[in-house]
Amino acid sequence: MTKKSWWVFILGILIVVGIFLLLRGVDNRDNVVGMVKANQTVYVVTEESGQKENALEKIGSVKKKIKRHQIPEEDWTSNSLDKGTILYAVKGGDEEFPRKIYYKLGSKFYIATEAADNNKK
Repeated sequence: MTKKSWWVFILGILIVVGIFLLLRGVDNRDNVVGMVKANQTVYVVTEESGQKENALEKIGSVKKKIKRHQIPEEDWTSNSLDKGTILYAVKGGDEEFPRKIYYKLGSKFYIATEAADNNKK
């Protein structure tokens, strides 16, 4: 191989590695769990079904949907639930850790559980 061929080969490898790292970074950016913040608490949105009879009163609804990679910092914001999604208190939901609330999609209730705060000292 000539010197020019080596430089082209090395440049090609660098471009491939750069594209790989860029795509990996974009993938990690979207790898945040679905969350909603209500009453000063961040909850992780699950796909676990909740029982309608355990749903208590409406506590609010999602007012703003933020980008998927963001963590909700304001009450009534979510990175996964659509604007207008109704949130409900759950029977016994404040008495245990992690606390729970329900969210309603269509006619079904789903559970959102309190996110652990590892930053507390």
